[in-house]
Amino acid sequence: MFGEIGWEVTLNSVIADLKDYKGTELTINISGPGGYVDEAFAIYSYLNQWKKDNSAKITFNIIGTCASCDSFIPMIGDEIVVNSGSRMMIHLASAFTGGNADELRKMADDLESYSNQ
Repeated sequence: MFGEIGWEVTLNSVIADLKDYKGTELTINISGPGGYVDEAFAIYSYLNQWKKDNSAKITFNIIGTCASCDSFIPMIGDEIVVNSGSRMMIHLASAFTGGNADELRKMADDLESYSNQ
């Protein structure tokens, strides 16, 4: 899983990558700056279900930077390996936004909901 969630890495690409895999041990290499949190939650949920359905052990191998919404996907792993020179960065949800007062209040509520999740 290399790239921005929602662009280079999508739920559909993860499903396609695992479509024919039948093993019980899986190593997922991951590196990316984050991306779309809803897509990351979908990938997280899919991998969690795939792990249960296949009684599989998943190891996440952090290569380079695993940041923002990329960083919580490995939390479903049985093991997380952060390689030398690599890093994970976790933060509260953030967004670039504009709009009127009502729209900004809604965005603040949405961000708080994402961060709590």
